[in-house]
Amino acid sequence: MAAWSNGYVADIPYTYGFFRRMAPAQLRLAALTCGHGAPPTDRVAYAELGCGQGFGTVLLAAANPDADIYGFDFNPEQVAHAQRLGDKAGLSNLHLRDLSFEELAELPLADLPEFDMVTLHGVYSWISPHARAAVTTFLRRKLKPGGLVYISYNAMPGCAAVQPLQRLVRAEAARAPGTSDARARAGVAFAARLAEKGFAFLKDSPSVMRRLGHHENQSGAYLAHEYLNADWTLFYLEDVATELDAAKLVFVGSGRLAENDLRLSVPAELQEFFRGIEDPIRRETLKDYWANRSFRVDVFQKGSTRPGREDLIVATRAQRVSLRKPADAVDLTFPVGSGKMEGRREVFEPLLDRLSAGPATIGELEVAARGRADLPTLLRMIILLDATDQLGAARLASPDPEPARRLNQVLAQSWNGPYRFVAAPELGGALEASSDDLLLLGLVLAGVEASGEALAMAAFERLTAMRKVVRGDDSAATDHAAQMGILRERAGRFVDAVLPVWRNAGIVGREVQSGTAAPRLTAVG
Repeated sequence: MAAWSNGYVADIPYTYGFFRRMAPAQLRLAALTCGHGAPPTDRVAYAELGCGQGFGTVLLAAANPDADIYGFDFNPEQVAHAQRLGDKAGLSNLHLRDLSFEELAELPLADLPEFDMVTLHGVYSWISPHARAAVTTFLRRKLKPGGLVYISYNAMPGCAAVQPLQRLVRAEAARAPGTSDARARAGVAFAARLAEKGFAFLKDSPSVMRRLGHHENQSGAYLAHEYLNADWTLFYLEDVATELDAAKLVFVGSGRLAENDLRLSVPAELQEFFRGIEDPIRRETLKDYWANRSFRVDVFQKGSTRPGREDLIVATRAQRVSLRKPADAVDLTFPVGSGKMEGRREVFEPLLDRLSAGPATIGELEVAARGRADLPTLLRMIILLDATDQLGAARLASPDPEPARRLNQVLAQSWNGPYRFVAAPELGGALEASSDDLLLLGLVLAGVEASGEALAMAAFERLTAMRKVVRGDDSAATDHAAQMGILRERAGRFVDAVLPVWRNAGIVGREVQSGTAAPRLTAVG
């Protein structure tokens, strides 16, 4: 292990993920729905601490070209990867530095701006107490008053059974040869064998067995970073709040919006009990005991910025939201408390009809509801759709879409690589994209007509030139007719289900309609 890594896995880069609740617009929505103020503009200074491969940071820079997006990670290999992507897309608002948390905390104040938003995803559980203190120092020095912090971490009590598993995996990995990813896989495989042999701790713990089952489909890089770091700390919310209090931060609420509404997050028979608990930290902690929560996604603020009622209503009505799937595919069955709730189609229909045309402000949705839903009811509907990943926040105003489209062209050129998201400028974030989606997006951006037949033919030509065989669900298609059949089906799904959502998200222009060709982008990279 490299001396500069301080026990953190450094020989294997982290995964290429994106977590939508870290996006500036989503953080703003989280604050507003909790009754807190938020930056009133898209033009924010934003920093991700421990940005890993920086893929998410690059996506945010492309989708928010009027914001200054900073990413910091101690691993120069990962920072260099993000810089290459940003350079290929010509992202002038992307700022990356390979700095440890300790180095970051010691930078002269003039070297960085004051930030409106700072995010840390998962990394807080994997760093030493000294590094966590450096994070607090950075937040105290460089977060603006009223600024928001997103922080996620492995949580108690839900992770109580996982701690012995981590100890076992790390100990066995230390005995195995090879790089960290190979050693992590060896450690997890050893634990799985013990479970098969009937070792009681493993086989009698449903949460541990679920984890081992999930690990079968997870990369060695993920497992290495999840289990092999020298520091591995599980937190109660109270612990995190106490540490962040030194930076003058106060708890706002969960970044998972539904968790902040007792009517949506706990059974009806427990709601009165939780309402009687005034201390929000204690209330959240007891909710974690009820849910046996193993991972928290929290939002904090520097100083408790609570606008007056009228100002909060104005800011909330100005916030835009957007569907993340076609309106006719929205599922109105929602998990609530320990059960499910069926949304009434006639109540949701005006909201979905308006959003099918593109992002809308909450005020516009209130008008579209035509009296069927007042503002509190409408917010609860939005939160339910957000909880099921069918809706999310959008930017306050449409940005220049070209930086995002330049990045997406770069990603489309690597359609068979590790990237599975595209920048969505209307959202100020990203949407998932399969390798098929990226291949077809590249063809659309190259000017191919947006029809199933034209895209299928162009995809076949591209794959043939690359000497790649079209594969079905189980095996490779062996003849031209079979391959074209598979491609027509996939291209048809892309045109009918993916492109409409991507148009609304700004990933492709409004001119890209079924059966039309997009203006060809100038080659980048």
